Amino acid sequence: MVNPYTWDAIGETVNQNVSLKPEPGYATFIGLVLIPSFVIGISNGDSAVALFLNDKFVLLTEHQPKNPPIGSGAARLAPFSARLDQRWKLLLMSDGVWKYIGWETIIWRCAAHSGQTLISNLRDVAIKNTGGTLLDDFSVILIESCA
Repeated sequence: MVNPYTWDAIGETVNQNVSLKPEPGYATFIGLVLIPSFVIGISNGDSAVALFLNDKFVLLTEHQPKNPPIGSGAARLAPFSARLDQRWKLLLMSDGVWKYIGWETIIWRCAAHSGQTLISNLRDVAIKNTGGTLLDDFSVILIESCA
């Protein structure tokens, strides 16, 4: 699963299968494999994968295209990869997270918090910034190193 051609095939399969739905809407896709010292994947849309590696921030999905979207039958997907060493956090998030919190705040909160505390803290900031209610999908997956 670390072969980039495998990810191209997975992305194309997802795109074609979603396009078979009567009204696929605007879908986003992040697929990745995480092994002890490496992450590799592919993405499309406006969700994000952010890596905090040794207190350094890297937006792995920075070059992913939003359009054409997954399900259009013509989606383009961008590969990403990173070597993982020492302490790291990997955040997979919907646009309802980064859009309403902002990258600077996400970076600061990730440096200060871990685990469920980090996720709860991000959600609280999003709610505060949107007047007490979430205006968009808020989905976060956090994976952290044990070291």
